[in-house]
Amino acid sequence: AGRVSAPALAPGRRRATPTLCRMGRSDALAPPAEVRASVAKFIPDAYFVEDPAGAHNVLGGDCVRSIRSAWLAGSLTVPGAQG
Repeated sequence: AGRVSAPALAPGRRRATPTLCRMGRSDALAPPAEVRASVAKFIPDAYFVEDPAGAHNVLGGDCVRSIRSAWLAGSLTVPGAQG
């Protein structure tokens, strides 16, 4: 059987992996300011979508789900531009 491997990266380099972080403004478990600061350390080009009325599970509402779906489909370059 074949083997799949990824090319090695130079030390300190990260893969370019598109990342969308969805969060609720009222999330007591993962406050948006802490999420942004923590993620930015490792994924500086991550996109953030903050639901002003949301808490921990922001995928319960249509707006954040539609932003996530459009972003995954590649039809949205700046998350938060709709919803």
